[in-house]
Amino acid sequence: MTKKSLMTNNLATANSPKASDPMTCWNKLAKQWKDIFLYELAITLEEFQQQPQEYLDRLTQLTELDVQENRIRSILALRNLIQLESLCLDDNKIKNISALRNLTKLKYLYIRTNKIQDISPLENLTQLIYLVLFERYFSSRAFNSVNIAGAWH
Repeated sequence: MTKKSLMTNNLATANSPKASDPMTCWNKLAKQWKDIFLYELAITLEEFQQQPQEYLDRLTQLTELDVQENRIRSILALRNLIQLESLCLDDNKIKNISALRNLTKLKYLYIRTNKIQDISPLENLTQLIYLVLFERYFSSRAFNSVNIAGAWH
């Protein structure tokens, strides 16, 4: 399945007053279309930063999520997305990743260029095979409790 973005699909009609508003487009979709989009989603919208819970509460079957470059500070809204297998949080302002603790199906995690200092919440992620960090804040002991096959830091 190819990744879909709510902004790159012609889902709203030209007569719609808020044709560019992704939530308006989403709410007008038929269930079968929503089901297609609920597995992979790339959100590169400033609205995500303002109301992340509104976007993610109903996306419990989501397996891939890309929210890079959104100036996100908190990822608490992700804590219930337990079907996620791939998550890209690159280039945000995240300090605390404890919300990832229960995302045990994660296989691919991209969290480079954030302000993360403690990666211990990743110790429960036994399915994780690929991790991209690129942080200068970590000491080598930060990795003592995390066992990842394909860690790249």
